[in-house]
Amino acid sequence: MSDIDKIQLIHDVKQKFTLGEDFVDTLLNQIQDNTKKQSIERFFQGYSVEDYFQDVISALPWTRLTHQLDQSQFPSSSKTDFQVPDYQVFFEDFDRECHPSLVEVKSVTGQKKSLKISKRQVDLCVAYADTCNHPLLYAIYWKHWNYWTLNTIDQFESKASSLKITLENAMKNDLSVIYGNVTYFIPPLTRTTICDSSISDDSRPCHQDYGTILTDRISTDGCNFVALSVTDSSVLDSYFSLSVESVKTVGSRTCIIEKTDAIHAPKVLSIVMAYMALIGEALENVDSRFSFFFVHEFLDKLGVSHSYSIPNSHTTMSRDLYSIAFKGTSLADDGEFDKTV
Repeated sequence: MSDIDKIQLIHDVKQKFTLGEDFVDTLLNQIQDNTKKQSIERFFQGYSVEDYFQDVISALPWTRLTHQLDQSQFPSSSKTDFQVPDYQVFFEDFDRECHPSLVEVKSVTGQKKSLKISKRQVDLCVAYADTCNHPLLYAIYWKHWNYWTLNTIDQFESKASSLKITLENAMKNDLSVIYGNVTYFIPPLTRTTICDSSISDDSRPCHQDYGTILTDRISTDGCNFVALSVTDSSVLDSYFSLSVESVKTVGSRTCIIEKTDAIHAPKVLSIVMAYMALIGEALENVDSRFSFFFVHEFLDKLGVSHSYSIPNSHTTMSRDLYSIAFKGTSLADDGEFDKTV
């Protein structure tokens, strides 16, 4: 077993079991390459990002299967010709027919606004993808912004020995919509919450300042309100920042009015990620797809529209992917991808 394989195995065991530091150190001491041993945290962070990708991409509605590929390659001579990408992801088109894609996961730390990858590494991944006849995407996690983009390699700028993509271009040309990462248009929201400090009811949620919550409602126009479930409220609180407009108390009852101050146009994955972060450890034993269902239920209750974003600049690979994802629909025609539904 190679040192890289050992490091990944140690990471995976740490994620699944509670281990003492002495035991972990014993395992790490069996890494022979000192350079790799000194970069353990970097390796662990990379593997954690890969695990995170699996959770978030599997939450999207058109992802049918996310499969982590075993990157142990035999014979070892194959490494001169191929590099196995991190994941195979099957996504659905509008007829629910499945299509394969390969995904290599990368992360950008700190406040860096660009990603550079070596051409040699890319060429090996492309050789594997071409042999499988599957499209290859790079999933990039922009850690400072807590944002994922999926980009094809022909969206990168070619340098002498590397390929580079900026955060701006990665976002403008993001292809995650093929997995169902649609964009929602959400007008300013008004929320009214009525609480009663005289009621003690463990079956109801409780406001930290004003007691048991009797009603919690939301409106997109300030006039027509719909009731929020406890789950709806948690989705709302996870992503949106609301400012308190007024607090009125009569006796034991208090009415709180809150508002958002701007139009939001998030991709659904951004809200899903915020909700996943809020519920935290509860996700460990729950399929991440449930996060999407709860977010979708909330957005459906708002009655807001969504659109299918297209890259700012078309490339051969991005066109091919859109043709697969949206075949047989008007969205497959240039200029129709951005239609609001």
